[in-house]
Amino acid sequence: MAAVFCMILLDDVKGVDPAKLEAALKENAQILAGAEDVVSDFKAEESHSASGQIGETQIIWSPMPIPVPLTDLEPLFDHSMFWQDAQQVVPMHKSHWIVAATGSEDLLEMTIALTIAVVGALKSETSALGVYWGNGSNLIDKESFCACAQDFLPDSLPVMLWINCITAYESAAQQLSIGYTTGMGQFELMDVECLHAPEAPNVLWDRMLSLCDYQIQNGPVIEDGDTVGADENEIIRVVYCDSQFGAQGQVMRLTFE
Repeated sequence: MAAVFCMILLDDVKGVDPAKLEAALKENAQILAGAEDVVSDFKAEESHSASGQIGETQIIWSPMPIPVPLTDLEPLFDHSMFWQDAQQVVPMHKSHWIVAATGSEDLLEMTIALTIAVVGALKSETSALGVYWGNGSNLIDKESFCACAQDFLPDSLPVMLWINCITAYESAAQQLSIGYTTGMGQFELMDVECLHAPEAPNVLWDRMLSLCDYQIQNGPVIEDGDTVGADENEIIRVVYCDSQFGAQGQVMRLTFE
C-alpha cells in the first residue's frame, strides 16, 4: 500500500490536542477540499496521537518528542524560498509531528489529503513552526504553507509545496538561467532540469513548476523528444537524460531551440 508523509517542526515538545486538531481540520478541510463532511472517523489515539479519514485517505498525526536531525535539514537552508529565516529558526526546533497518509492508490489524492491534514495541524498548534516536506526536499514556514494551500486548493494544485524548484542565473551577462526540481519521484515521475535557458530565473521557475503540475495531473504523457513550448514559435524540446545536478535516474531536460 502506498503512503506519503511529511513532518511538522515545533518549538516545544507537544502532543496532539485532539479537540483542537479536529476543529481546525474540519474548518479548513471544507474550504480546501471544496466539499462538506470530507473529514470522518476522527479519533484520539495512544501516545498523544490522532487518526482520521480525509475523503478516501487515512491520516495519522504522530508526535515525536525529538527534533528532526539537522543533518537532514541543513542542506535545504540555502534553497528554502518559502522559509527565509530557516537557517536561524529551524535549528531551534525541539520536536516534530509525523503526518502520514495511506489507503489510496491515487498518489495525487493522498498528497492533497496530506496537505489538508497538515494545514489543520498547523492551525491547531501554536508551537508549530513549519513543514519539512521530505519527498520534495522542501522547508516551508507555517504561514507560507497555509497561505499557498488556501490560495490554490481546491481548484488547482499547490505544487510549490510538494516540489522544490531551484533556479538561478547561469550567466547574468548573457541572461541565461539554469534550474532543477526535486520531488517528482513521489508521484513516480521524472524531475525536470534546464541548462542555458534564455530567460530570467523567475520565468524559468514558473515554466518548470507548470510542467510539473501538468505531469502530476496527467501522468507521464510527455515523451522523449516532445516539445513543450507555450506556442508554435517557442520550441523547447524534452530530452530524457542523466541529471547534471546529482539526481538519481533519468530526468527530463528542457532544451531551448
